[in-house]
Amino acid sequence: MSWIAVAIGGSALLGYAGSRGMASAATQAADLQAQAGERASAQQMQMFNTLNEQQKPYREAGYGALNQINTMLPQFTKTFGPADLTANLAPNYEFMRQQGLGATAQGANVASPGSNVDLAKTMFAENYAKSG
Repeated sequence: MSWIAVAIGGSALLGYAGSRGMASAATQAADLQAQAGERASAQQMQMFNTLNEQQKPYREAGYGALNQINTMLPQFTKTFGPADLTANLAPNYEFMRQQGLGATAQGANVASPGSNVDLAKTMFAENYAKSG
């Protein structure tokens, strides 16, 4: 019976040593996996920083454009009215009006004052002002 007890005891001893070795291997595997995760995270951070640096000029240009649009916003949202026809918003209005009135005067009947000439000038000026 003693040899059976030795066999069982030896088997238990080998089982203990084997499980201890497996635990050590599992710990090493977990450490390697953690290190690989840290290296992958560092690599992703490096790629992020590289892309972020490459896109920096475009972001800055966008911020500058957005600031400029914000300063011009009152001009974009202003309602255009009759007073704006002669203001700086339409500087060539007066020149175009004079050209139109002159062309109308030359094409109208100039023989008698107060006839077609005045009527055509008035009609052109009113219609031009309404279309703006």
